[in-house]
Amino acid sequence: MRGIEIPAGAKDKKNSGGFYVANSAVFTTDNPTRDWDMFTAFLGAQLSQAMPKLEITKCFEDVTSGRKTYVFAKSDRMKIILDDQEEYIAVFLVADDSMETLVFNTALNTLKKILIFGYKGSVFRRINYRRLSEVKYERL
Repeated sequence: MRGIEIPAGAKDKKNSGGFYVANSAVFTTDNPTRDWDMFTAFLGAQLSQAMPKLEITKCFEDVTSGRKTYVFAKSDRMKIILDDQEEYIAVFLVADDSMETLVFNTALNTLKKILIFGYKGSVFRRINYRRLSEVKYERL
């Protein structure tokens, strides 16, 4: 995957992080609308169970750069942003800068586990602008 971008609304935030799911794992049939709906249904169901304070919103919001960002879920302190690109879907968690690091990292780890559960072998983390590394499940 080339040109790995951070989604609009997640740049320059202290508490932001996320993962990239390969499109080949999400779009598996000849009906991309159905595949997207299956992806968002899975993600919504898992997030509702793991982080009940998040409300599934599925709406676009304006960001400071004049662009719009797709906010899949949010609470008063966090947002899950989805950004569909040519080769991947970015799934990012963005939180208020006032959120404690431990709380943010716990939520980010929960998001990671959800994505690995559904798309094992197809979830990546950004190393730099050009490179990704596969995210693997780690047992404690």
